[in-house]
Amino acid sequence: MPNRLSRLPSPDFEELFLSLPESILVLLPDFTIVAATDACLRFLGTKRETILGRDLFDVLPDDSLYLEPGAGSRLRDSLTRALKERVPDAITLRKLDPRQIDVAGASSAERIWRHASSPVPGASGHIAYIIHRLDDVPGPSDMGQIPASDPSDAVLETAEQCQETRNNLEALSKEYENFAHSVSHDLRAPLRGIDMYAGVLTEDYHDRLDDEGRRLLGLVRNLARKMNGLIDDLLRFSRLGRQRMQAAALDMTGIAQSVFLELRAKTPGRNVRFELPPLPSAFGDPSLIKQVFANLLSNALKFTAPREQAIIEVTGTNDAERNTYCVRDNGVGFDPQFAGKLFGMFQRMHPQEEFEGAGAGLALAQRIIQRHGGRIWAEAKEGEGATFCFTLPRLANSNKTEGG
Repeated sequence: MPNRLSRLPSPDFEELFLSLPESILVLLPDFTIVAATDACLRFLGTKRETILGRDLFDVLPDDSLYLEPGAGSRLRDSLTRALKERVPDAITLRKLDPRQIDVAGASSAERIWRHASSPVPGASGHIAYIIHRLDDVPGPSDMGQIPASDPSDAVLETAEQCQETRNNLEALSKEYENFAHSVSHDLRAPLRGIDMYAGVLTEDYHDRLDDEGRRLLGLVRNLARKMNGLIDDLLRFSRLGRQRMQAAALDMTGIAQSVFLELRAKTPGRNVRFELPPLPSAFGDPSLIKQVFANLLSNALKFTAPREQAIIEVTGTNDAERNTYCVRDNGVGFDPQFAGKLFGMFQRMHPQEEFEGAGAGLALAQRIIQRHGGRIWAEAKEGEGATFCFTLPRLANSNKTEGG
């Protein structure tokens, strides 16, 4: 059985979740939205970067579109019950669909919204997430026309569907963990053996080996270690899809500055000019966004190595919905027709002999930015440097840069 499992391809669980046909939001216990299916975005008529990192009640406010008083309080009470009692909870609410009011009139725009919440415990036993499912069922303008049994039946049905979705997601997650463990164990063990026995040959039979034999054994050990590093990169890439995000307000200027100083300390003696104007605040996971800056800035330092003076600049702009951050350098650049391939796992634009690296950093950066609801892209010309840009959700109620 382990051998069969080890040959199975690793599913992209993030892609599977996003493509679910149900309208689902994933919430933190404080009701912050951290994920949404594509179907949910269509249902709400919004974009992923617009709602990620925001409170559910900022996205679904208790406003005049609800047709019964205290609708927002009822929804909050339902979510709180799911958290405290650790069981699914669901309610139905009447609300006007603003997309239909101007087209068909208020009476035809009335909808019954079903909100079903299902808590998901983490490894510690505490509730880590809430799966919040929304269903839109066209209904009569008067709830009294619906038989008394229908609302409760709808609640039970939706709660059962939400529980089924939760069970499916947990099964997928467990299946992934088994696969990752199999890859980690079954591939690493032979590589450790190759490295170890090559080392034994080099040390114990040193006098019997000529220079060429010792050189070849050194190559064997280096290749085994390189393969081990590639496995590390693969596992790190796949784990990003299920790593819990700790969303918070981000001091992007501080993060970029600290990352550059750490990297600069590893390259003493180089002439590097680093330009960092104040950057807009953002919302996201601090450790993951630090990793994005680490990958982009380390690439900038690496590919400017041939320059007498390296120039690296980090900039940021914002609009009503998102912030855009760019890392520019005056390095060797690359052929722009291959820009789309840069973010594939183990894709390289330059020979290993010229610039070391496995080609995993940009793929990791893309996965992180996509989990934040943003996008990342590159622009460059050969011999004229490169620019890498990414977007993040804008920090609520902030249109200014740090210190601006």
